Amino acid sequence: MILIRAFRLIVAAALACVPFPVGAQAYPSKPVKIVVPTSPGGTTDTLARAIGHEQGVCHRRVVPEELFPEEVLSSYKV
Repeated sequence: MILIRAFRLIVAAALACVPFPVGAQAYPSKPVKIVVPTSPGGTTDTLARAIGHEQGVCHRRVVPEELFPEEVLSSYKV
C-alpha cells in the first residue's frame, strides 16, 4: 500500500515537471488607440504622436490617435 502511494507521488511529480505546449495569443490582440485629452498642436499631442509612431513600428500596426478636449472626454469614449 505504501509502495503504491509512493509510486503515485513519483508519477504526479514527474508529470508536473513536463512542459505542456500552450498556444499564446499575439499581443496586442485588439487594436490599440491613444486617447489624448487635449486639443491638437500642444506638447501633449506631439508626445502622443511620437509614442504612437514608435508603438506602431514596434507592433507593425498603425496606432491611431484621438484628440478630445477635456470637457468632451468621458469614460464613454474610452
